[in-house]
Amino acid sequence: MNRIACDASSIITLSSNCLLWILKRFENIEFIMPPYVKKESVDIPISSKRHGFDAMRNGNYINSALKVLDTDIELRDKLLNLANSIFTSKNHNFKIVHRGEIDMIAVAKKHGIETLLVDEKNTRLLIEDVPRLKRMIEHRTGRKIEINQKVRETLANELKGLKIIRSSELVAEAVKMGVIDWPYSKRQLLRSALYALKFKGCAITEGEIVELVNMVAPVKGE
Repeated sequence: MNRIACDASSIITLSSNCLLWILKRFENIEFIMPPYVKKESVDIPISSKRHGFDAMRNGNYINSALKVLDTDIELRDKLLNLANSIFTSKNHNFKIVHRGEIDMIAVAKKHGIETLLVDEKNTRLLIEDVPRLKRMIEHRTGRKIEINQKVRETLANELKGLKIIRSSELVAEAVKMGVIDWPYSKRQLLRSALYALKFKGCAITEGEIVELVNMVAPVKGE
């Protein structure tokens, strides 16, 4: 059975759109949640007046759709330190990720999982495109950012072989498979679902939405 490690951003995006149930419909995939992601998406917000019910909804899917596996705390702390020292600004390290995202990576590495479900952009670009992440942070903050090349090489070696997917790709596959089978055209259904994910936190561009819709449900005659 294939396994996918999830971070809090993807779980919250799916949950906010009442779509966590689709995880149970991928029969050959086991979705893994590390302990700190459970803490972020269930344990901490469950006592909140604003987010308590959402946390209960997330917790309701633990064991049925999401399995919690133990992490490698030493590896997690090492990766967290590396990730948050890869960029510097005025000789100070620039924090770009939090413990939950790194705990997902540590769990994946400990248990031999190659695919990560991540909606948060910083983590995805940290794995896929560090120079682009640098440019994005510079644009967002107006600061000049430097890359610590030694840290970058060490981290790249640690992250080698990991593949990122987003909730958008997962939902697109669910629509394609007929898992989400509502009485609307697939193009209309998928487009609306992808925009809903975007507005709830999935880092996907409008161009990527068009591309996914055309891939899953091309216009007849094309």
